[in-house]
Amino acid sequence: MCLFIAINFNDNTRARLLALRDELRSDIHGDLRKAGLTTMDNQFTAEVNIFERDKGWHYVCVPTHLSKSLEYLADRGLIAVTAKIGNSSWPTSLLPMGDGTHFIALPAKVRSKENATLGAVVDISFDVRTQKKKPPAPCCKGQQNKR
Repeated sequence: MCLFIAINFNDNTRARLLALRDELRSDIHGDLRKAGLTTMDNQFTAEVNIFERDKGWHYVCVPTHLSKSLEYLADRGLIAVTAKIGNSSWPTSLLPMGDGTHFIALPAKVRSKENATLGAVVDISFDVRTQKKKPPAPCCKGQQNKR
């Protein structure tokens, strides 16, 4: 059960709450990693697509059962991961499509090295990564943040 309460916070309080959220996410993910539950277990096969725009991105769609289970880690819809195709790995994110699904963008260097052309079927895996963020700055010069 989830309970949502709308409260208006000043910028300093909001920054501290966001930092606490990120710290909790990092702690949870660290515990999962120590238990061996998040190491490239997210593997799938997908077709390389391209967004139908001038200079559109090449991408693969992430199966819903993989991305839905990680939505609690999302920051503005993005889930930070390290993706891998063949011998190539790169830091990226599971990006929202807007319909509840996610995709992984494929950089040109990776596509070239791994021969991942439009329409090719590739084996891809990803590992969730967490980022340590800096603590929020003091609200006013010369004053300490109160906890």
